Amino acid sequence: GRLSDSFNDHLSGAYERRKLRFRWYGENLTCARGALELKVKAGGSGHKVIWPVDGSLDLASSDWSGIMRTLATRADAAFRELLGVSRPTLINHYRREYYVSADGQTRLTLDYAPAAYDQRLSCHPNLCFRMLIHHGLHRGAVNRPGLLFYRGEL
Repeated sequence: GRLSDSFNDHLSGAYERRKLRFRWYGENLTCARGALELKVKAGGSGHKVIWPVDGSLDLASSDWSGIMRTLATRADAAFRELLGVSRPTLINHYRREYYVSADGQTRLTLDYAPAAYDQRLSCHPNLCFRMLIHHGLHRGAVNRPGLLFYRGEL
């Protein structure tokens, strides 16, 4: 497999797609605690491999090379290999609400207020210059090969 442009692979019907990301929750950029996630889709099925990252990352004052080195030292061999061929491409931020039906049989997750920040030309995490998200497209349209950083809120 290869890290790839997830959205274009989806549109072209690529059989196998992979997405590597670091996901954390909350607003604190100086103490981001989270996990590395590898999302793999093959045909109609998929799975996620999650590696909790010990400690926190300082995304407010660190540069990308330092952040990537820190992630690599805290990851297992498989994630370390993926980090070695990845580069930060996007920080995505959104709000999330959860709903469950009264009988507990149906669950709905609502993500809203999306914001995306292009990282491809930044030496440090860019949270100033937002990317335009066209609401007529799947949000994955802003994904590029590399490591995606997601921040979610409850």
